[in-house]
Amino acid sequence: MQKKNRPEWVADAGAVRGKGAQAYVFTRDDGDDGTRVVDPLQDWYDLCVAAKLGPYVPARRQNGQTCNKYVGLNQHDFRRSALRDMTRQGVTEKVAMTISGHSTRSVFDRYNIVDETDLAEATPKIEARNQPSTSADGTHTKLTHANLRVS
Repeated sequence: MQKKNRPEWVADAGAVRGKGAQAYVFTRDDGDDGTRVVDPLQDWYDLCVAAKLGPYVPARRQNGQTCNKYVGLNQHDFRRSALRDMTRQGVTEKVAMTISGHSTRSVFDRYNIVDETDLAEATPKIEARNQPSTSADGTHTKLTHANLRVS
């Protein structure tokens, strides 16, 4: 696999600090630029299991072989959380899509999941918007053609 040049801003990230410009991002600490990590997901799963963020469970592959499958926190959970946080804090969806790298609306919508809390928070907002406005004297006078004076 050919190494690709990283954008300049990546050089400031903790994962590549102190590495050469052509070094792989995911490496082991075994000297110079380190040995390339071929499957970072396996390391991720092992770390999550050690931190009790998810277990390995027995599973069966399509070819019938048994294996252990990781079930728990995954890297996309962070992407989903970041998207939810951005949109809930008022960042426009277009900007959130640009930051997260989503190029299509359909994929963004799969990450931007609506949950029970979102629905519960929406109800009072809708109800408040549908309340009749109160005039300065505290009455709920409804404006109609009959009580509208035209000069």
